Amino acid sequence: MGNFKYQQDIHSFEEEQLTWELLRILYTDRLGMVEIFPYNRIDYINGINSCDRQIADVMSIATHKIRELTHIKKWLERCYYEEKNNDIYNINGPITNLCASGDEDKYVEDVNSKISKHIWHLIRSGKPDEAKDLCVEDGQPWRATILSGFDYFSDPILYDDEQNTYVGNNNRNLFKETAYILSQEKNLDVYERALYGYQASNLEPMKNVCYTWKDNLWAYVTCMIHSEIDRELSENPNIFLEEKTMNVTSSLNIELKDIFSQNSLELLSTKDVRDPYHTIQSLIILNDIPKLFQTLAQWAPKTGIQEFKKNTVSSPMLLRFSVHILLFFSRMKLYSYDPDSPIENQYYARDIILPYIHYLIQKNNANNSFDLVALYTSYL
Repeated sequence: MGNFKYQQDIHSFEEEQLTWELLRILYTDRLGMVEIFPYNRIDYINGINSCDRQIADVMSIATHKIRELTHIKKWLERCYYEEKNNDIYNINGPITNLCASGDEDKYVEDVNSKISKHIWHLIRSGKPDEAKDLCVEDGQPWRATILSGFDYFSDPILYDDEQNTYVGNNNRNLFKETAYILSQEKNLDVYERALYGYQASNLEPMKNVCYTWKDNLWAYVTCMIHSEIDRELSENPNIFLEEKTMNVTSSLNIELKDIFSQNSLELLSTKDVRDPYHTIQSLIILNDIPKLFQTLAQWAPKTGIQEFKKNTVSSPMLLRFSVHILLFFSRMKLYSYDPDSPIENQYYARDIILPYIHYLIQKNNANNSFDLVALYTSYL
């Protein structure tokens, strides 16, 4: 029982830290604390003979939807890397040297399976360059070339590249069509199909190796980004490509609110989908602040410290976190609960802060330390 409680506390601390990081990333952008783009997006994209890397780079910065999705994607990749760091880098030396000798076909299958899984972990961690290096180190440079086939094409003449080198794949659309077909090939390893799915924006093969809420969300967000940019590339009249149409690859036409809706929980269906911290993170991503505090108020205990033992959602740490989120949004003038604010805002704030004050009173009765009680009472 003690060990389970300890694991719960560690999970709460980790998710709280990740949520603050998500808040920092998204609201630094949303509040205009960084310079976004110095040029007019349309004029820049519609330049004569634009190349796809140029358009993709501009869209990633100047298009609000893609910029937010990119923030979320990088956050999810950082979360994964921090959690799986030891698993990703626990292989010393080339993977091919780790496979036991024996049946040659089985040996090759074992090698390919291990490399595919390791590559997927690196891609999921947002480290495609390291994935390519891994392929070369393990004596499979063609895999690195396959991973590069997904890169946006850049013509140094059109892109004003000081290094004067061609980058990416000028036949990227043909490559994506091929990757889409391979992502549905049942004879391939599940991780190899997922890698092709990643390159073809084919969600289903990716979800086959997504085991957590964050994994599934990352798969959706990644496909959404690729689909948005590919639509722009296919429709732009000035793109410098010989062939722009894609007849085979899928295009994910979905919004974040559809993924997080109560009727679509199966889209992120994993055992941790109802984790309260994931609910908080999803509402922050959606920027649905009223719903966030309505939810936090519903979770807060209504009686006293004993209710924490009965409440399957709330805990002292989650309640403290709820109060601090409320104070953050209030300080940033994004949520007001003063007497002139909407009455429901005042109710939600009271329902969040007051139970925490009661908790502090009961907790500190033993040592007569009430400084925090006075502090949080001042926020009512």
